[in-house]
Amino acid sequence: PNIGDYYNTDGVIIVNDKNELKQVLNNLSPSFYEKNLKAIKENYELAYNKYGFFFDNINNEIKNICI
Repeated sequence: PNIGDYYNTDGVIIVNDKNELKQVLNNLSPSFYEKNLKAIKENYELAYNKYGFFFDNINNEIKNICI
């Protein structure tokens, strides 16, 4: 519920249930993507640069399990 504290919600598709998800997925379009591209890129940069350590930790754990 507080994703807006971390990411730009213009770059996030928020749904509350599977019926809403189905409706959103059926209405996605290139123009929707282009309209929100700035926020999507901003969120990508945040995820990669600010929270990327989380993904690195997961990858390291997976590697340790597989060895």
